[in-house]
Amino acid sequence: MPENVDFKDLNIIEVSILVKILKGEKNLANIGRNLDLTLQGVRYYVNSMRKRKYLADLSVTPQGYEFLTKSLETLKGFLSNSSDLLYNLHDWEIICDGEVHEGDTVYLYMKNGYLHGSRNEKTEATGIVNGDSRNGQRALIHDIRGIIDVKFGKVNILIIKNISYENPVEYIDEVKGLLRKNIGKNIQVFLLGEGIYSIFEKFESYERFAPLQSGFDAATRGLDAIVICSEEAFNLNFEEFALLKEKHSGIKTELHFL
Repeated sequence: MPENVDFKDLNIIEVSILVKILKGEKNLANIGRNLDLTLQGVRYYVNSMRKRKYLADLSVTPQGYEFLTKSLETLKGFLSNSSDLLYNLHDWEIICDGEVHEGDTVYLYMKNGYLHGSRNEKTEATGIVNGDSRNGQRALIHDIRGIIDVKFGKVNILIIKNISYENPVEYIDEVKGLLRKNIGKNIQVFLLGEGIYSIFEKFESYERFAPLQSGFDAATRGLDAIVICSEEAFNLNFEEFALLKEKHSGIKTELHFL
C-alpha cells in the first residue's frame, strides 16, 4: 500500500465500513442500513477490502489499521484546510485603534475581551480592512493571517454554603473582600441561581443570565471570571459545568468555598 492516501483515492464508504467493524459491528445488513447501502453493496466493499488484505473475515488486519489511520489523517487534513478557507472567507469585526482606510493592514490583538486592530501595535496576526473607519469604531477585516495571541483567563466557582435570611450582609462583605484580595479588579462576575441573586441583586455589574457559559466565554477572551452560587445551585448545574470544562480544556478552573 502507498505511504500516504491521497484525497482523490480516499473512499469514504470503505472508511465508514472499517470504522463500523472496528466498533464491533459484524452484521452486514446493519452496516448497510446505517450507511444507506444495499446488502449487495456492503458485500462488494467488504470483498474488495479482503482482496487488499484490509480485512480477514470481518476483522481489521494490520494493513487495514494502517489504511484506516492514513485515510482518517487525509480526511482530517482536508476538513481542516476547508474550515480555514471558510473561516477566512468571512469578515471579522474589530475595534479600531486609530483611523483606518480601505486596504490597510492592521495588527490584531485582544484587549478587555475584544478584538482590536491597530496599524502601529505590532503583533503576529494581521487582517486587511474593508472600508474606512475611525478610532474606537467598528471595522470589518478579511484575509486574516497569523495567530491571535489570547491568554486564557480562569473560571473561579465561588460556592456559598448554608445561605439563610440571617447572613446575606455577611456574605456580601466576604465576597467583596475576596474579589479585592485574591482575584483582582479585572474580573467578570456572574450569579448562578435564585439564592445568590436574592443576595446580590442590587449589584448591577453582576451578570445573572447563562452564568456558567458566559464565564467560560469570558475566559476564552482572556478575562478572569467568577461564578457565585449556592451549594444547591452548583450541584444542580454540575453537569453543565463538567461539559463546559471538557469543551474548554485549556481553561483553568478553581473552586472556592465560603
